Amino acid sequence: MRAADLEQRIAEVARLRDAAPSPSGREQVCDALRAKAGRLTLRGAQVARAWQDVAFVPELVRAFERLLGAGAKVDPGCAAKTAIVDALGAIGEENAPG
Repeated sequence: MRAADLEQRIAEVARLRDAAPSPSGREQVCDALRAKAGRLTLRGAQVARAWQDVAFVPELVRAFERLLGAGAKVDPGCAAKTAIVDALGAIGEENAPG
């Protein structure tokens, strides 16, 4: 993917953070979580955290596992992995019983 295309996708996903959840938005977030680019995965995880939708949990877990084996080049400073853990924590708190 060209750098300009990646930056555009990152910006599109980032804008979803303040938008109301929608089916097309959910699909964009899932696509971001599946992306090879760690920065795009980071933005997807940030939106998943903001939306606190339990449906994102399987994608978040798969993204985390993928990034664990991908190395520092894909996720410098572990920013995407940290965002995924934050998202999972927020979703868990929102959906905890009681």
